[in-house]
Amino acid sequence: SAPLVAGVESYQLYHENDIAFVAVRADKKIAGVYISSKETIVRSYAPTDVVMVDLTEYFSDYYLAVSRAERVEIVKDPTQATASSTSAHYAVFDTAFVPTKLDFASSGRFLTALSGRAYQLYDLETDSKASVNMADSDRTMASPRWIDDYYLADVVDGSVRIYEFDGANTHTITNAQPSLPVFFSDNGNFLISFGLQDGKIVMQSSQMVVN
Repeated sequence: SAPLVAGVESYQLYHENDIAFVAVRADKKIAGVYISSKETIVRSYAPTDVVMVDLTEYFSDYYLAVSRAERVEIVKDPTQATASSTSAHYAVFDTAFVPTKLDFASSGRFLTALSGRAYQLYDLETDSKASVNMADSDRTMASPRWIDDYYLADVVDGSVRIYEFDGANTHTITNAQPSLPVFFSDNGNFLISFGLQDGKIVMQSSQMVVN
């Protein structure tokens, strides 16, 4: 079988078949999408630029987020965009840092542009932004990650913390290993994390809903 996309540097898979990607070709770096078995080049940059992408769907419209240096651009309906059409964006904002990851919530409504444990959040529905910095530790930790449509989680100094998308209502749940994922069960009743017991990694669940 032939490759779907050539020269890929990084990519994000959305659902089963749609892909946002960054690729290096000839003397440029491109950001694009592979949707409905078709490649579309959405933006084109210098080959040395730091570029991140993520893809989502919100109210039946696709949205591609692209970061370049300290700026994030959100392109609506990216299959209709062109690499030279710099004005055809849905939103654009500055982050004051170079994002290491872009991450849409599962609902598609919120985008986080992350660097370490600080992030800029953009709300597609209200066209609003928030700056969140959860750093209260000198240790370098993994970036927070979405665990459902509205909440993020990370592990700080060995403890799982969850908080709302704008950084409010922080709760410490349990001890956990910082390098391993945290997620909700399908019904949302349990928070699953990984702890250390007798020197071994164990999966653990914290009950979030009292029956």
